[in-house]
Amino acid sequence: MTRELKDERPPALPSSPNLNGAHDLTCVCAFPFFAPNLPERQRELRSRMLTAQKDAERDRRQKRINQLCADPAWHAVLILFTGRLLNGDGRVWRHVDLEAGQIHFPRILKDYTFSGGQRRMVEIAASLFNHGHNVNLHRVLGGFDYENEELVLKALRAFLGALR
Repeated sequence: MTRELKDERPPALPSSPNLNGAHDLTCVCAFPFFAPNLPERQRELRSRMLTAQKDAERDRRQKRINQLCADPAWHAVLILFTGRLLNGDGRVWRHVDLEAGQIHFPRILKDYTFSGGQRRMVEIAASLFNHGHNVNLHRVLGGFDYENEELVLKALRAFLGALR
């Protein structure tokens, strides 16, 4: 028996002329056939990475807030700043440096775009944080609704309770 040898070389790749007229091999990219959902997968991976980074940042920030709450002044201010009137307000939070443990109240109070209640809440926070900033409680509490009065009282309890 004799066997016939078959030519099992791969077929020639297509070529194209280059600038000199010679033929260069061109790459036949079959990648889209193997990963048809690549753009969706890439978006999903980017989204997961961003979510993980945001979660890590949120956890780091929460850990720092917990450390700062050991100080009664910080605890009281954070109670006020996370209340309904000021929670998430960029006019306030851009002047709060959690890492350095500083709040720039003069800069916050120079902003005259706050409502009356918001401004009074910032003044109360400043008086608890800085001993040099005095407020008249009768004046600042007079215009608050029940919810905000309770928030101020909670902040005062946090401030005074830790000092005892």
